[in-house]
Amino acid sequence: MADIEEKSAGKIKRIYTLFLIASLICLFVTTILLYLGYRSEVGPYVILMFVFMAFSVRASKFWSVTGFTLWVTAFVTAAMFYPGIFTNVGGVETKPYIMNIVQFIMFGMGTTLSIKDFKRVFVIPQTIIIGIVLQYTVMPFVGKGIAMIFAPNPEVAAGIVLNGSCPGGVASNVINFLAKTNVALSVTLTAVSTLF
Repeated sequence: MADIEEKSAGKIKRIYTLFLIASLICLFVTTILLYLGYRSEVGPYVILMFVFMAFSVRASKFWSVTGFTLWVTAFVTAAMFYPGIFTNVGGVETKPYIMNIVQFIMFGMGTTLSIKDFKRVFVIPQTIIIGIVLQYTVMPFVGKGIAMIFAPNPEVAAGIVLNGSCPGGVASNVINFLAKTNVALSVTLTAVSTLF
């Protein structure tokens, strides 16, 4: 019985290794295409790189916590390169429903918080100050770096830089909620940076 389990574990580990190799091949192809100036052709390779990485990290207990982040990155990358897939689902425009979905998500997250959560945040105000400073110093430069590497055209690049310069929003709060981090701090940072 133990021998069968050992063989099964070995097979699974080999599959995860193949996913890692496939992600490295996609990274290599992306690098070559970018070097040769084919920025608009790198989309599928970048998306597949993140998908393969998301599968490969499941082999390690240490790296498996990054799986969710890699899946989110894969979908964000897909939306950047192929926005039409996400704006029209089954012939239905998604734009009119976005605000309702955002309100529903924020209400749902708000019901999970209490006054005590926010009291804990305001006990240590330096976390808010650090968050605001990072918001307006590091994030615009990260946005510029991402735009320089991945943006297929100048309009998308400008959007990425502007998005990096904006205060946090619903997405950051949702990610914090799903990652089981300090949602009250995230909501507070979103509110304070928006007011700032």
